[in-house]
Amino acid sequence: SLILAASIGRGFNDNGLTPTSYHADKHPMINKERGVYHRPSLGVLKAATIPAVLVECGVIKNKDDEETLMSAEGQAVIVDSIADGIESAMKGGK
Repeated sequence: SLILAASIGRGFNDNGLTPTSYHADKHPMINKERGVYHRPSLGVLKAATIPAVLVECGVIKNKDDEETLMSAEGQAVIVDSIADGIESAMKGGK
């Protein structure tokens, strides 16, 4: 799961998006460059029997994030970033 998360983070980085430390005051960030947090107690991750990640694509309180999330162009970049990251992880990348 950590390799997959870092790979998706790299997909975001490669597409011009940068991670935020929005949750860092409450949860440990294990890869700051890729925006990967350690959240093992989340139900969707805790119960998973296969590699699993939870991708937060923006913070709705952030006006810039809201605009990105609402635009077709922003959504396409997010989708491409996640797809690139999954593809890279499947090939053994980070």
